[in-house]
Amino acid sequence: MDINVLKNEIEELTQQLIQIEENMYQIRGKIIPAVSLHLQELFKKDIEEKVKTKVEITKLLGVEKLRDLKNELNHLIEETPKIVEEYFNKKLILVYEYLKQDKKNEYISSDEYSIKKNIEEAVRDLLGYEGKLIIKYGYEKYASNSSFSDNSSWERLYNSEIPKYRYGISLSKNIEDLIKEFRLLYVKYHITYGKLNNTIKQKKEQEAVDLWEQA
Repeated sequence: MDINVLKNEIEELTQQLIQIEENMYQIRGKIIPAVSLHLQELFKKDIEEKVKTKVEITKLLGVEKLRDLKNELNHLIEETPKIVEEYFNKKLILVYEYLKQDKKNEYISSDEYSIKKNIEEAVRDLLGYEGKLIIKYGYEKYASNSSFSDNSSWERLYNSEIPKYRYGISLSKNIEDLIKEFRLLYVKYHITYGKLNNTIKQKKEQEAVDLWEQA
């Protein structure tokens, strides 16, 4: 094959990789605020549901304590975008420092699956901020064991004031759609990277053949 054709293909594939990676980080930039909005809605809905349904506890708290709870809830909702972004950055969620790897298909599939799993785990962890308020104001207690027999939603974590939500969670349609888009880009990146490596190999082999023919 003509060396110039291979050089052009390598340049084209390299540019495609740059664009795909940029698109991935743009989607990450949309997922973080989408998760923030989802959590803000959950915090408000879940705590207001506790106030409404656990009537005896609400009566015992009285207006002053309920006002404190409402203020803390509003502050949490206001701080949620910052909390989510710090969590995503600390845990390196959707950050692939070693993206340029020639991976076999089974590893790509495993990574693709973990993208959604990691975001679900993030939402579960971050729900702990509402759990802290729910426990503080007596609407629930920490789980006494890990068997789910005591109906508590919150597990005490070692060396942390933020409890962990113990049950399954659901994501908003917007988050689900963004995850799907990110996963498609992730797979496309590795397919393109594989093509690039193969083309670079072909170019090296053709250069060797050309040298042999010139000898």
